[in-house]
Amino acid sequence: MKTFFIHILGIVLLIGLIIKFPHEMINPGGLSTGHQELRQQCLACHAPLQGIKPEKCLTCHKLDKIGVVTVAGNPVSEPRTVTPFHEALFTKDCLTCHTEHKGRQTERSFTHFSHDLLMESVKDNCVQCHQFQVPEDPLHNQMKARCALCHSTSGWQIVNFDHSFLKSVPRVKCVSCHAKDVPNDVLHRGIRMSCEQCHTPNKWKPATFEHDRYFRFDRQHPPECESCHQNLQNFRAYTCYGCHEHSPRKIAAEHYEEGIREFENCVECHRSGDEEAAKRKWRQLKRRDRSRERIPEEFREHDDDDDHHEDHD
Repeated sequence: MKTFFIHILGIVLLIGLIIKFPHEMINPGGLSTGHQELRQQCLACHAPLQGIKPEKCLTCHKLDKIGVVTVAGNPVSEPRTVTPFHEALFTKDCLTCHTEHKGRQTERSFTHFSHDLLMESVKDNCVQCHQFQVPEDPLHNQMKARCALCHSTSGWQIVNFDHSFLKSVPRVKCVSCHAKDVPNDVLHRGIRMSCEQCHTPNKWKPATFEHDRYFRFDRQHPPECESCHQNLQNFRAYTCYGCHEHSPRKIAAEHYEEGIREFENCVECHRSGDEEAAKRKWRQLKRRDRSRERIPEEFREHDDDDDHHEDHD
């Protein structure tokens, strides 16, 4: 019985001390800078035996004013980086994201925010809140706020980008995003072609440039750029007059002998060192284009005979 009364006396004494010195007795830690005026006013936020009620928070923090004006009604002086969104939360329980008694630093009063707390009408409209975080570059300027194609709510900087999305924005070029990836070497400085002629969107490195599309190398024609491209600032320009018998006079004589008057663009017919393949290519060009400017006069009657025989066969 004596022990029981001692326990009762202790409880009464404890309650008395809590009522008399609430801050010293039950304060779990310091308040943030914005709540310093409430240090001795526990009941401003806490309800006896019920904890913190969201209604208590909303007495001072009006949802439509958060991030716009201070509790005192003064405009927020610091530039906003995030649009107010608290009205778009489907739950009004402030403790879902906020806490207190973590010290004066305001950042410590934030616990965790999840985009799942947002209403569906707002969740899909990323720029409503992140309008100040959208990068200013040609790619993002033309994506029309379709953020979810690449970004997720779990990480803004972690992207899952698919170049096929750019089919709808053809004006976006590779260098719009990959300017820093372009190698600063003689080859790339001289190229004026589009990147996709050598690279694929699936893998920037290595390149998939196929020189065989223009000329196929062999033992007599090694892959040495300087042999054909004397101006390494412009790989569109080339010459075949830098090797063995390829002097302008000899080349002209050989082509005139065959009745060929236009031969400056060598690779139009010569895609390799195979001379027979070049002749076949020349005959294909003759059939495709019989204009007076392209077909030597002495070939014209012969071509008609060839066509007559082919039709007869």
